[in-house]
Amino acid sequence: GTPRSFFDTMVPIADPKQKAIASIFSRLVDNAYMLGDVMMLVLGTCHLVEMTLEIGVNEFSAKSFAGLGGAIVMAMQDFETATVCNQIALPMLKKFRCMHRSDTVSHAYFIGIIRI
Repeated sequence: GTPRSFFDTMVPIADPKQKAIASIFSRLVDNAYMLGDVMMLVLGTCHLVEMTLEIGVNEFSAKSFAGLGGAIVMAMQDFETATVCNQIALPMLKKFRCMHRSDTVSHAYFIGIIRI
């Protein structure tokens, strides 16, 4: 796994093309959710997480990590890994002043509700 210190050294992306790509994938994820297309939702979320790890933080990074945690719980019932995703997502909100705070927090607390 990726060491926790890796996330402390991440920087926001500056390239407008990469920001646009992240925005398009975020819209894909939102539309997949509205259509009930779970596979496309997970694929788009995974791509946004991958972009964050390879390129840098974008405005959808925190929401994507929290969403990935939710997908991990639904698919594998792995609360431990999902908690790690949330422990990455929630500090990202504070550090980078990410947008989509309510989505991120609701995804993160979704895992806690299911676990009860």
